[in-house]
Amino acid sequence: STGFSLALVGAGYLMGITAGIAILIGVVISWGVAVPLLTVNSVPADGQSLSDLATQLWSSQVRFLGAG
Repeated sequence: STGFSLALVGAGYLMGITAGIAILIGVVISWGVAVPLLTVNSVPADGQSLSDLATQLWSSQVRFLGAG
């Protein structure tokens, strides 16, 4: 869920601003660059929506970009 959580605020405080910015940059690169590029260059399966294709590409390929 994307709701407000005091635990997430505490985790953010412990990580610090530098780690938070690094995570934000990773989100922008993943969802703003990699997923759209892969979605445009992929052919969806019969009956598969573009949002389902984008989510599938994120979970099977883009998610691992952050791991190196």
